[in-house]
Amino acid sequence: MIDPETLKRHATLTAPGSLDRIAELGRALRFGMPNDYFELLEISNGLLLRREHSDGFTTEIRIYPAEEVLEANATFEIPSKTPAHILIGDNGGYYGVLLNRTLPRLPVHVEDLNLSYIHENPPVSSSLREWINSGFPLGPLDDPRGRVLPERFDILMVGMPKEGTSGLLKIKSHLGLATSIVRLLQDSRNLPCHLLQNVPRKYAIAAAELCVTDPCLLITEAGNNARALPPAMFI
Repeated sequence: MIDPETLKRHATLTAPGSLDRIAELGRALRFGMPNDYFELLEISNGLLLRREHSDGFTTEIRIYPAEEVLEANATFEIPSKTPAHILIGDNGGYYGVLLNRTLPRLPVHVEDLNLSYIHENPPVSSSLREWINSGFPLGPLDDPRGRVLPERFDILMVGMPKEGTSGLLKIKSHLGLATSIVRLLQDSRNLPCHLLQNVPRKYAIAAAELCVTDPCLLITEAGNNARALPPAMFI
């Protein structure tokens, strides 16, 4: 069994999950029950994991409540990217916590969600219960090398702004783009697309400010779009 006291030492808990809602999720996921994941939701229907690092960065991972799991998996296209896994949480849309649902112990992976497919790196824990008991290790997010900012950045548009053409005009103005609004509209139909390449940090900060209200932009290391950088690293 999962020890609630162990959870409390490492995470912020919420109210227990509804047994009916958890059973409904189990049927939708075709998960065998009972299992450790549903026991976790019974204890706390969602969690907040907060890690303050010695280098000044803070990592937050939100483990979804049962009612958000299916929508999150659809949003990040997990069934097509990695059908063996289920996404159970993320750090604001950049890295996700996934369970390998084909194995009974439910190995835990922490993966970049912004790739067109998910790399199955070695699990951060061989089982969900081990992950909890060892203090929720976060793999690449615990590695200081992953938190050191590069000197140059690429800025990509990965979604149409919520405000449509008005949002594109806001992006053009805030980033100081020379690109015409007509060209931006054309590019928005063929995403992702580069808006800026190999630019200094001030542009990453400007993009991060826009992402606060509309996460349609992606900030990456220059020339390495596989390394997405959370906006929280800049603001």
